[in-house]
Amino acid sequence: MLNISHTNVLILLPFCNEAAYLERTLKSLEDQEYKDWILFAQDNCSDDSSAEIIRHHQENDSRIYLVSLNQRVPVEENWNSVFETASAIFSSDYTMWLGGDDYLEDPNYLNSLTGELDKFPNAGACVPQFKASDPLAGVSEDFFKVKIAQNSRIRNVIELSAIVTGK
Repeated sequence: MLNISHTNVLILLPFCNEAAYLERTLKSLEDQEYKDWILFAQDNCSDDSSAEIIRHHQENDSRIYLVSLNQRVPVEENWNSVFETASAIFSSDYTMWLGGDDYLEDPNYLNSLTGELDKFPNAGACVPQFKASDPLAGVSEDFFKVKIAQNSRIRNVIELSAIVTGK
């Protein structure tokens, strides 16, 4: 496939049965001050209303794209597949993974993160501060401050795996 569109930040959202969280995830993206992003969501055969939630937001936001797999695959295969599929369609300066249960707490998060990465043109990855949270257990723990990795093989990859604070 040829690239049909370019964006500064391509956000990859592989998901399966995340209906309980997706509204918050999508609202946190839509509320970002930074607007040069595309969300590429991939449904791994959800049994709940996850895909419908994405479709609803897609109706009101042309930056949101949804594809659905024909059969369920292991989680890691879904995460790899969403990257391969989206990269064949879109080009971007930065790529960011976001889980279906993740959200960006700070509406200036993408501004801050892209600003930091732009200062370090040799950066291969940026792992921002994030929190791991389990609301049922009442646990919330801070993990990292922003760290810039200098590795050309992973240039322009921003990976998130929990609730992001953007600080």
